[in-house]
Formats: sequence, C-alpha cells, structure tokens
Amino acid sequence: MAENVKKNISLDKINVDIEALNYPLMRFKKDQNSNLHKLLYKTHFERENHYSEICKWIVSHILNEPAYVQVVPCYRVGFPLNRWVGCFHRDSDFGHSVAEINFICALTAMAGSSALQVEDYPGSFSYISMDLLPGELISFDHIDRLHGCKRNKTGEIVISMDFRFIPLRLSAQAFSLAASTVNTKMALLPGSYFSSEPLLP
Repeated sequence: MAENVKKNISLDKINVDIEALNYPLMRFKKDQNSNLHKLLYKTHFERENHYSEICKWIVSHILNEPAYVQVVPCYRVGFPLNRWVGCFHRDSDFGHSVAEINFICALTAMAGSSALQVEDYPGSFSYISMDLLPGELISFDHIDRLHGCKRNKTGEIVISMDFRFIPLRLSAQAFSLAASTVNTKMALLPGSYFSSEPLLP
C-alpha cells in the first residue's frame, strides 16, 4: 500500500513539474487556469477545516468584530520563471470595496522574486517584498496600493492563498456595490463569494 502511495505522489510531482516548465506566462484573467490551480480548488475541502480555523482566529484576535469572510480563498501558484498574478493592480480596480480587509497565508516559503510585491505607499511605484515562511499571514492595503509579483527566479513552485473579510458594521455599504469577480463572475455578496452570515469573535 505504501509503495502505491509513493508512486502516486511521484507521478503527481512529475506532472506538476512538466506543467511548470511549459506553462505560458500568466496574464490578466489567465492566472487561475493551471492544472495545479484546478487541483487546489478541487481538493479545498481537505483544507476547509484549517481555513475555517484561520478565519475564526483572525476574527477573534485581529479584527475583534463580526465579519463576513470569503467562502473559498484564492489560491495563487508561482511556477519557476513565471509570476503568480497576471498584472500589478489594486483590487479597487476590479470592484472590491474599500471595506474589505485582505489577508495572505503562505503555504510555501515566499521570498524575493517569489514573494508578493506591494507599494510602500499609494502611488509611489516603489515596492516592498512581502517575504513569508509557510503558515505566516500578512494583511496589507490591497485597495489603494499597487501589488503584484515579479517572475519567480527561485526555481521552486510557490503557493499561497488570499482571502477577504467585510466587517458587519461596513457590510451594507460594501454589498451595495454588487460587483462580481473578474475570473468567475461570482457576486461579491453574502451567500456567494462571502459567507451567508458573519463570523462572530
């Protein structure tokens, strides 16, 4: 039985490596389409309890107030010599509300060319590398500051997930925008992109 598991893991690794070597440069609206992205979303249920615990911890220890949470996080994959976001952008460019609070959790180490690059202040075009170890979290101003990534020159595949909260006290204003996501056209509303009910601290 163990031998079969080893073979399956090895085969999966080979398939991922082949895709990583041949995957075209990720571009706007085409940065969520790799087989590895699809696998991560398909198997999200295996991480759902961990994701839920992270969200509850953030609401209780950082936000300290009830908040709606993104139901399924956005998985980001950075293949070697590729980038894991299609372009530098502000989330406000795509209809996200100023009420949103964004977090990123690294599933692998991310540093230098493989890390998220965020403007040191809005409009500066000067970027800070958000280096993270596996399991570390950051939050940043994704609404007003340009952010994106360089080509990953580390030789390693990097994976992270990002997810958003809307405090209950700001939800009426945020959800009145009724915007939709760029890739999936999912409504940025409770019961769709966001949880049906707010998480309580």
